[in-house]
Amino acid sequence: MHVIYVLRDPRDKRIRYVGVTCQLVKKRLASHINDAKFNRNKCHRTNWINSVVRDGRTPTLEIIEEVAAPHTWQDRERYWIAEYRRLGFDLCNQSSGGEGSPGVLKSAETRAKLSAASKGRMQSPETKARRSASCKGRKVSPVILKKIRETVANRSPERRAEIAAKMAAARVGMKHSMASRQKMRKSHLGILRGKHSEETRAKIGAGNKGRRMSAEQRAKLSMAITKRMADPDIRRQISEKLKGRKVPREVVAKRAASQIGLKRSAETKARISAGHRRRLEKLKNEGI
Repeated sequence: MHVIYVLRDPRDKRIRYVGVTCQLVKKRLASHINDAKFNRNKCHRTNWINSVVRDGRTPTLEIIEEVAAPHTWQDRERYWIAEYRRLGFDLCNQSSGGEGSPGVLKSAETRAKLSAASKGRMQSPETKARRSASCKGRKVSPVILKKIRETVANRSPERRAEIAAKMAAARVGMKHSMASRQKMRKSHLGILRGKHSEETRAKIGAGNKGRRMSAEQRAKLSMAITKRMADPDIRRQISEKLKGRKVPREVVAKRAASQIGLKRSAETKARISAGHRRRLEKLKNEGI
């Protein structure tokens, strides 16, 4: 059971904070005071509690509602925060309540400080190992997955472009170590996670059907492939991997079946023809 509570200032008896807990209320109050005392989670609430403690007083905690249903406390907390704000109380709550921090808007200065503090921060191998172990076997609930899908699907084109630009900027000059590259290769080949099940492959196929890249995306992809294939070392590695490899009959049959009835535009035909001519010219120049 969750309880909705308020913290009241003993100096003027006014309500300053609305919270929710499933702990004993004495423990929750002690936790608030300790957070303020040791500067944990420093915020408006902890600053207010410190001011009360400096005056030799202690905030009082009062229960205002008990919530028995497990998935309704978020709405009730939001209701009480909105209600007390409507009544004119100067609450220390940074958000509008509920799970997480909805309604919290950090200033540009605060975001810049957080970003500067995070840059260059490296986690120790022990920390990485602990985080990896804690995530293994963890399954995200269907409710959370649904929320994630809805959030991604409802992103505006401007927001998508902004995210893509940030990701591209973050990758500039980034070089993966040989160990990381080997892990990525094994992951792509299914060595680490195993091969996709037929059901998963069907879902991936259904998700990709009808999806078309824009002309800009195709141009960027083409430039990236061209740049990669211009590297002699890359071409040599690909050549060595393909030597002696035989394409299974079923793969050949699938490729042939996919070409039946396929109609290409005049522009595509011209590009394919030009590519064949370039390859023939190269072979002639090499004397093959």
